Amino acid sequence: MLSVNRLAIGSTLAHELMHAWMRVQGYRGLALNIAEGLSQVMAHKWLEWQSFTGDDYMKGTSEKAQFLRNLKEFMKDGIERRYSEAYGHGFREAKWAVERYGLIYTLKHIARKGKLPE
Repeated sequence: MLSVNRLAIGSTLAHELMHAWMRVQGYRGLALNIAEGLSQVMAHKWLEWQSFTGDDYMKGTSEKAQFLRNLKEFMKDGIERRYSEAYGHGFREAKWAVERYGLIYTLKHIARKGKLPE
């Protein structure tokens, strides 16, 4: 059960810490879809990284390992398929920008222009 909680809490923390980081860095007045989209990208990335962090519970062929891998994919899929404007569409736009330009460039562009790069 600890690993299940770790996935859920970890992705939520990644999302909320991205909000906190943007606030500390002075990213104020962003459109909701940009702020939530970037935060969802970080939650999604955190879930992706869980395959590589050395958590033995997710490796191997045990039922528990398979369950956790399936849960991780289910959670990622939930982020990817969300329909709301801010969380769903915002995520897909932010993910596209981060994949195309990289996270650092995307963040610098938002800091300068207040919007995602096109």
